[in-house]
Amino acid sequence: MSDTADATNDTPEQTGPMLAADGTPLKRSLNRALRRQKLSALLLIAPLLIFILITFIAPIADMLFRSVENQIVSDTLPRTTQTLSDWDSESGETPGAPVYKALYEDLFIAQERKLHTRLGSRLNYELTGASSLFRKSGRGVDDIGEVFQDQFEDLNDFWKKGENWNALLGSDAWLAEISDWKKSSGDDQPAFEMREGMAELLPETAEYYEIFADFVQNDDEDNLYKEDPWALIYSALYDDLTGPTASQIASYSGPASAELTEAAAAAPAFDAVYYDTASTEN
Repeated sequence: MSDTADATNDTPEQTGPMLAADGTPLKRSLNRALRRQKLSALLLIAPLLIFILITFIAPIADMLFRSVENQIVSDTLPRTTQTLSDWDSESGETPGAPVYKALYEDLFIAQERKLHTRLGSRLNYELTGASSLFRKSGRGVDDIGEVFQDQFEDLNDFWKKGENWNALLGSDAWLAEISDWKKSSGDDQPAFEMREGMAELLPETAEYYEIFADFVQNDDEDNLYKEDPWALIYSALYDDLTGPTASQIASYSGPASAELTEAAAAAPAFDAVYYDTASTEN
């Protein structure tokens, strides 16, 4: 019995954590195995979860988001919404003429891009009849711009051709590139580049011509050099020739300086437009 007791006392006591066969603590090894099992199970059901997310959850979430967001308004009418920020809607007065002018400019661009009907459909949720109103307004914005277009073209045939507008507004480097470009080549046409100083001399014309150029080259994919400008460009030119930068025209000596000087002298006598009523004045 003495020998048995001695043998028992000689056995070392277990003082550390239990170890797995690979020498790692048993608890850590078990946790690792459980994680692997959970990951394997997740991978098995992942295709089903992705399918449900794409076909059910995402469309419902998108529908709920669209039911409360109005980003399409500021995206489609950026100038109008910015100008409206200065208007007190609780004053009982209608917005001033600058708001209507901004609305005309935004609507013109939107109808060219076929976005005004989408905006009308969205606003129709809030105001019945907005959809038909936007469709009707989209058809009428051309008439406003044509008031100025007819007068510029009657003044000088120069303003009838897109090539002449590009000679005035396009940089020499771009003009050299676009004159050699052919659609049949398969190459993208050179992106329009504004002539240096035009953004300061004719700020509104330059802004809207760049929008027009981007639309023609990227959406319609037509040859910008031969494309006649939007009627909006003519109203923008009128605003520049009768606005704060008009006095700078006399010192301009670049391409089409004679035609531009002639137009600057004639523009103050043109029939203008009351944007808030869409009527004309002399």
